[in-house]
Amino acid sequence: VYISQPPLAKTEVGVDVEVDRIPVGGGSSVSSYLAFDVPVPVGGVLEVLKQPAVMNPGDVLKIRGIDADGSGLSDAIDVCISYEETNSNYIGYGTATPANVGLGTTVANIGIISATTNPVMVQSIRLTNTEFVGDYDVSVKVITGAGQTFYLARNLMIPSFASVELCDTPKRIEAGSYILMDAETVGIDANEASTIDIQVSGRQIV
Repeated sequence: VYISQPPLAKTEVGVDVEVDRIPVGGGSSVSSYLAFDVPVPVGGVLEVLKQPAVMNPGDVLKIRGIDADGSGLSDAIDVCISYEETNSNYIGYGTATPANVGLGTTVANIGIISATTNPVMVQSIRLTNTEFVGDYDVSVKVITGAGQTFYLARNLMIPSFASVELCDTPKRIEAGSYILMDAETVGIDANEASTIDIQVSGRQIV
């Protein structure tokens, strides 16, 4: 996903990249962000993805230019998207942390992705802070089939408006393992709505 400003643009513009995903097995779509209010300066460009992202059938990608007040703009950005069609072994998942996750609040970990009968090669884990004010920390961990725990990120601070890609290289998750976002360590004020969105892409190894 490559975004640039039109030739006659005269002001900086913000960019939102949102994904509406249909949960596995059906149900209402879940919205989460790949990028939130990322500034593109006059004459600037933005390469949104450092790693490929998997879109499932029925998923919707929304890209919009916004002004300093968060209102949508017409003819503010040019967008180029490259894609290829693949098979059903690829996995795409996205969600937002619940609004009721708060500092000092004990909640269940948020399940992200599971390697059931086959290992999974995780290509991308992307964390996005969707708050206008405030930096927030988050942990992402893997629980193996043998019950061992290791962290891909622990209390990682995500600045306001920022997106962080955890996978510089793919990570193999063995069969029987699963990835959790550790909600107990997400620094979210109990009175605020969801702040950290997560997007995961990978493929089953068959």
